[in-house]
Amino acid sequence: NVGGKGYFRGRIVSFGPDIHGQGPGRGYAPGSGIGGGGGGYGGRGGKENDPTPPNLWWGLTYGDPTNPIGPGSGGAWGADWGPDGGGNGGGSVFIDASYRVVLNGPVNADGQNNQGNAWGGGGSGGAIWIKCKDLEGTSGTNLTARGGDGNYGGGGGGGGRIAVWYYRRIVYSGTNNVAGGVRTGGSWSGNQDGAPGTYVQLFAPLPQGTVF
Repeated sequence: NVGGKGYFRGRIVSFGPDIHGQGPGRGYAPGSGIGGGGGGYGGRGGKENDPTPPNLWWGLTYGDPTNPIGPGSGGAWGADWGPDGGGNGGGSVFIDASYRVVLNGPVNADGQNNQGNAWGGGGSGGAIWIKCKDLEGTSGTNLTARGGDGNYGGGGGGGGRIAVWYYRRIVYSGTNNVAGGVRTGGSWSGNQDGAPGTYVQLFAPLPQGTVF
């Protein structure tokens, strides 16, 4: 579980650089009386409630869908509602196995919902990257890198990135989720949900003649 363990959220009310989220896809906060944008990663973060901002105010996408190695970005603080707004991005999980990976429970790299600030943006989902020969998972297995929810004037966080490389088979009855976070509490003149992230299954056979 690395939910909310990525880049940090915007959190300071002095309108310095700390009102914005952290990370390559950080959400931005335009200023007083306006919500904070959601963090982006595999999907773009949701715009905050200002009806006419440039694209700067939402978190942009970054990283490689097939090699998702870094954590998610933080959502921005918003408006004038306390010092602890926005949500942290999701963390990063990397499993590199020479043979089989068996999962019997959830792997969580979700972004964090806004924290204690009615106008903060959600953090983006993080990353899960699994490389193996066989991937097996029961029905209780869930790979999730969802964006966190914004609130009122804040935008939802974008979904993260999940990639599975395998070179024989996948026997897996669980679920995967890279949904973007939603704005909650209604729309305030244009704030948006976060966009979905990316999920990739890549058949990657070893070169002929490989010896273990």
